[in-house]
Amino acid sequence: MLGQHSGFYGRALLLATSDGGRSWRRVRLPPGARPEDHSDVAAGVVALVVPPRLYVSLDEGRHWQRFHVDRFLFDCGAGRDGDEAWLSCGGPNGDAGAFILTTDDGGRTWTRRATPFSLDRHVELVRHGEAWTISDAGSGGNYPHALWHTQDGGRTWHELWATVPPHAVVPVRSLPS
Repeated sequence: MLGQHSGFYGRALLLATSDGGRSWRRVRLPPGARPEDHSDVAAGVVALVVPPRLYVSLDEGRHWQRFHVDRFLFDCGAGRDGDEAWLSCGGPNGDAGAFILTTDDGGRTWTRRATPFSLDRHVELVRHGEAWTISDAGSGGNYPHALWHTQDGGRTWHELWATVPPHAVVPVRSLPS
């Protein structure tokens, strides 16, 4: 799956491939979405932000689910692992309309939770119900920039701080060229 600007703020020109990129097909947009609408693409997840609606597809646009959202919704980030998918969404300031939308059954049912703090749009899934994220760096909220962890599908989050001794040697691996 590829958005016009995959990994960045994109528009809804969405293309999909099933043969490693040798051929591409245009993803059919749901009724109500337009090519100029904002799209967010992650492996196995497409989200179209069309306030006050959010459209989500877990099958490259063959089926779309529609959710009612706050009119200030600005952006979503997504992650997927098998039947589990998460979307972390919020407004332009981070706090406005912030929520997490999760499924663990391939999209048959979804759970929507308000966030206790302003999340970054990137959520890293580890295993069933477990994820990591950071506080939204663009937020004007009361939470400092921190690493956050959940093991119960986003019901509770725990703030974690890494401690490195002052004279620690931290090895850095070279990336292959």
